[in-house]
Amino acid sequence: MSAQVWQMAAAVFLGTLPLLGVGIWNLVEVKTIRSELSSINQTLANIRERLATLEERDRWTHPIVK
Repeated sequence: MSAQVWQMAAAVFLGTLPLLGVGIWNLVEVKTIRSELSSINQTLANIRERLATLEERDRWTHPIVK
């Protein structure tokens, strides 16, 4: 009787290992995606800052004509 219980417990454990692996893999993927998004956001912020600088410079050299 005790051997059957351990066999069943081992079968359940081995059956859930793939699910645990998938869950951990997804957590790792989410972490890498977040770091990539952070990098993209930083790049976009740099582009926005550069664009604002260029627009300001253009405004100084080309006044608005009414």
